[in-house]
Amino acid sequence: MVPVPSGDHVLFGSPSGTLRVFDVKRKSLTIFAVKITEKDEPINCLAPHPETESLVLAGLSEGVTILYDMAKQRVVSRFEENQTETVTSLTWHSSGKHFVCGYSNGMVAVWMLKSSTCFKFFPFSQVSARDIGPIQRIFYSNFSSSSPKKLAMLFIVSGYRRDTEVNLGLLTVIPVDLSAQSG
Repeated sequence: MVPVPSGDHVLFGSPSGTLRVFDVKRKSLTIFAVKITEKDEPINCLAPHPETESLVLAGLSEGVTILYDMAKQRVVSRFEENQTETVTSLTWHSSGKHFVCGYSNGMVAVWMLKSSTCFKFFPFSQVSARDIGPIQRIFYSNFSSSSPKKLAMLFIVSGYRRDTEVNLGLLTVIPVDLSAQSG
């Protein structure tokens, strides 16, 4: 469940691949069926576009993220990075030009929307990727747009480390420099 930036709608994803939109002003539920593949895939996480309210990212199983246009009721783009792991968390850069996916195997991907390319793909911690628990939550904190560099900080929460007996959540903060990519 996630609100759109204006606060007028709340988005829900279902295990059957259905995107549900609750209209706060009308107090009504509108249903969009998001059919991504031949089979129904669960929507694990959602992230509405920061500027265009009709656009929403949906994180699916098998490493797939889609960009869906609710106004046109169609898939705009599909993002895959040779992953078979579930997308567990999504977050947008405030410009709406970049977004980040977290996966169930502890990996993180930074995507460029315009080119549909993966800018960076990495484990979020210095710990071996096989020892990292799933990404629980990613938050993209952006610096001022007047900054000479396009910097952001990724705050990433993992459920645990597999190489320890103690199940402690991990918080990792990673600076991301997107100045080499304009789009």
